[in-house]
Amino acid sequence: MSRLDIHELNRYQYLFLGGILGEALEKKYIGNYLVENCEELKKLGVLNTTYKTLSSKKSAKENAKTLLEILNNHYQKHKKKIILFAHSKACLEAILAIKENKKVYTEIVEKTILTQPPLKGAPYFNKGFTKVLDKTWPGFSCLTKDYYKNEIEEVLIHDQSLKEYIRKNILVIKGYKDNISDVSWIIKLPFLMCKTLGDYSDGLVRLKDQGLEREYYQTITLNIDHSDLYCSTKLSNISSNTRNKIFFQIFNWAIKEDELKESNMPKLVQISIKQKNQKYQYSPLTPEKI
Repeated sequence: MSRLDIHELNRYQYLFLGGILGEALEKKYIGNYLVENCEELKKLGVLNTTYKTLSSKKSAKENAKTLLEILNNHYQKHKKKIILFAHSKACLEAILAIKENKKVYTEIVEKTILTQPPLKGAPYFNKGFTKVLDKTWPGFSCLTKDYYKNEIEEVLIHDQSLKEYIRKNILVIKGYKDNISDVSWIIKLPFLMCKTLGDYSDGLVRLKDQGLEREYYQTITLNIDHSDLYCSTKLSNISSNTRNKIFFQIFNWAIKEDELKESNMPKLVQISIKQKNQKYQYSPLTPEKI
């Protein structure tokens, strides 16, 4: 990672929060999920950084209550505000934690980075069989289309008391890839499934499901798949050096409040002009703006 002021970094503590099935992906022999992110920070001399995946079996709403307890415990232990990196389903847990207790959350969480959030669900969980999972595996069923629509919009759009906090302290990182050759082997199959639906996606979440119609939070869109920022670089198609450059820009935004621009990101993950002009659902029948 490029040089950052270690004294500035150590004003905060860092929590990387994993998405569904993260408990398995965290294993070194599977995906080293979130682990490498923490290791890179420790190499810089960061004192307080950790990672956690909440129960994949439980719904995001149930996990949100647990997350509040974890955040509060970390804050009481280290007496430092938290910079939270949430990925995939964990983004829902962070948003619902704000809804659960916005006073506690906004007082102890300095910045929240929501990476590839399934704000409108994920297409693989929209089949009829997910109804069976409502009781047996709520963690999957809560990813169906618009499952938390009202709660998410209440936090990110309608709650006037949160507007300034959302605008200043929340960043949404969206991702998608054009070509399967650029996608990690671990998600090539779901990427193809998404493409057959006629949608741009990061392999697991469609681009149009990673945002809302009205966006008061800060947002950038990168040429990344669902594994690129938090899984082992052995699974990803981007190098650790490229990943570090991405996080360098994110930390400058989070700590120094520098303006975050897609153009400052490594060229490998920048969305091309051609891609920007083609941000639509590429069904052969009815292209639909997103």
